[in-house]
Amino acid sequence: MDYLVVPVPMCIDVAKNNLETPFQLFLLLKFLYRNGKTKLSAQERKAIAKILGNTKQKSLKKNIHQLQELKWLRHNSATGYYQIHSFDRLREKNDWPTRSGIVCYFDDLNHIFAIEGAALYIYLYKDFWRKVKRDKVVRIKGRTYHSLPGTFHSKGRFAPVATTGVNALFDISISKASRLKHAAIKAGFIEVIKDFKELPIKPSEINLVRKYFTNEPNLVILKDKVCLQLIDLILPNIPFKKRHKLKT
Repeated sequence: MDYLVVPVPMCIDVAKNNLETPFQLFLLLKFLYRNGKTKLSAQERKAIAKILGNTKQKSLKKNIHQLQELKWLRHNSATGYYQIHSFDRLREKNDWPTRSGIVCYFDDLNHIFAIEGAALYIYLYKDFWRKVKRDKVVRIKGRTYHSLPGTFHSKGRFAPVATTGVNALFDISISKASRLKHAAIKAGFIEVIKDFKELPIKPSEINLVRKYFTNEPNLVILKDKVCLQLIDLILPNIPFKKRHKLKT
């Protein structure tokens, strides 16, 4: 297998706790050592540091130690090997609530923030369409979304996913949620378009509306029309998979 299915809950934890650097190292170890173990000899560490952009050995040592503290990596002093824990073992140990994961290729390791952003936003994208399927009709901030007749699918359909939603659900700051989204866009992992709804207001009246409706969201003038800026719409450009169920 030339890719990893990185669990969404792991990406959430990384984003919440600013663990991007050890996370990048962990994914690299997963790619390099498919058997799940390595001695991380001096020669191996030099090669790993070079792959990571000539990371200093002191920093690499710190990140290895952090992975041990996170219990993603375990050192067996008797054999001298480091055990790289499987995603399934971490899922079981941490009782992660979802089996969803994002497909990650080796070259994607240069875009760690984009991997996180894609995981968060595509997960919420999928969750939105699940809600539409369940409720048949979903109304959100000026738009109405209907379930498709027959076999439900969201392929090719944009969905509203707000940075405020990422903040509320995952306790990730809005500023970081925005940075992660832009990183995912830049890497081509997701596509985002702005959404606007035209209002029956003259451009000359916009300041009056803003004065008396202080809670009114973003009002903008587009082509001499007053529009309400709605939630950005996103569309995934990379696969999302579910890991197999754990044996009980």
